Amino acid sequence: MILHGCEVQSRCLVGMGAILMDQSVLEEGCFLAAGSLVPERKVLRGGYLYAGSPARERRALTDTENEFLLASARHYVELAKTHKPA
Repeated sequence: MILHGCEVQSRCLVGMGAILMDQSVLEEGCFLAAGSLVPERKVLRGGYLYAGSPARERRALTDTENEFLLASARHYVELAKTHKPA
């Protein structure tokens, strides 16, 4: 994943190998598929799945996927705590 001068809001999932360019924004609760490219100044709406190069809106997230994003965020916070330097 490459994040270059972009904004990633809460509860987003960014797939492996995705690239986010300057001033792009992933709004809260956005799901970006692996290998996607988000061009400069592109804003991706929260609550949707995006994929492709350039990234395009594919569909609204299901309730199950939204729950997964929340659980995933919690998991990564806990995982980070276990690797925090003393």
